[in-house]
Amino acid sequence: MVVPLADPRARAVTVAGGKAASLSALLGAGLPVPDGFCVTTAAYDRAADDAGLGGALAALAEAGEGDGPVAGAGAAMAAGAGPAG
Repeated sequence: MVVPLADPRARAVTVAGGKAASLSALLGAGLPVPDGFCVTTAAYDRAADDAGLGGALAALAEAGEGDGPVAGAGAAMAAGAGPAG
């Protein structure tokens, strides 16, 4: 449920989310990235489900379909992309 950024599995958006996957790819390319880890999207999904946040997250994703910073989040979540990392 936690993956180090240096682990190649962290490069998969479906496993680690977008931000962690990008940081992992930069690290893999030899660029200077601080040591770190990510909580997997599966862990996030489980915690959100356990907390009963499904409806609230869906409403936020739907509201983010405009031009703002979360535009497209609803479509990404509906496609199974998980949270944007």
